[in-house]
Amino acid sequence: GRVDKRLILKLNTFLARAAFLNLDRELSMEKYSFLNDQSEGELKAEAMYHIAYLSFYEGDLEKSKETIFEQSRLLPRYTNWLGKSFVLLAKNYWEQNDVFQAKHTLDQLILNMNDPIIIKEAKQLKFEILFDTDDTSETDLTLGINIIPKEDSLLNFDSLIIKKE
Repeated sequence: GRVDKRLILKLNTFLARAAFLNLDRELSMEKYSFLNDQSEGELKAEAMYHIAYLSFYEGDLEKSKETIFEQSRLLPRYTNWLGKSFVLLAKNYWEQNDVFQAKHTLDQLILNMNDPIIIKEAKQLKFEILFDTDDTSETDLTLGINIIPKEDSLLNFDSLIIKKE
């Protein structure tokens, strides 16, 4: 007899997630690609995020970005997966040394996203970018913190040296 399509999708979803968690990128990509082709809705959004993620970590930044843009166009209602994808998009830009676009993507995500976990992830990535690019003199209200410039940091002083007179 025929196997129910829903059962096949469930099995492939399980395999894709298990492979991803076990760091089996090849099997994970294979199964998420299958899910991307055969599913719709939230499952397709999840598959597209993971394809973009795996592409990014394989060094295929263009495929990663294209997948995110396609996901944004086809599945904008699934904001959790889209938010995760836009954090990944900012990583793509940062990897390509487009710091302006990375920060802009994160700023828009922070302003427009309602999910506190994704907002926290976006703020953390933005802080890493600011710190990495030595742009730490900026007081950034979207992060909700004041960043101390490196030259004013207490780390520049050795507090263990005590002068005896």
